[in-house]
Amino acid sequence: MQYELIIFDWDGTLMDSVPRIVSCMQAAALEAEWGELSAAEVEDIIGLGLPEAIAQLCPGILPAQAERLRERYSHHFVTADATPMLFFCWG
Repeated sequence: MQYELIIFDWDGTLMDSVPRIVSCMQAAALEAEWGELSAAEVEDIIGLGLPEAIAQLCPGILPAQAERLRERYSHHFVTADATPMLFFCWG
């Protein structure tokens, strides 16, 4: 049997991205002048879309500040953060 396409869930299934998500969101919140976020607070929003995550983490955040936080989070996650994302060990 030949397959044209294989789809699987990478993030959180094959790879543990929680430490990087936490690190990046904490850095972004500080840079957006929101303040410190605990690891537990950030872990609670994992699985939400970024706009929903920011709204839950930062109730009352102004739109410009939310956009700055979103931009800084994306920057850290894609470019600046070196927190390893390791494969889960099964077996």
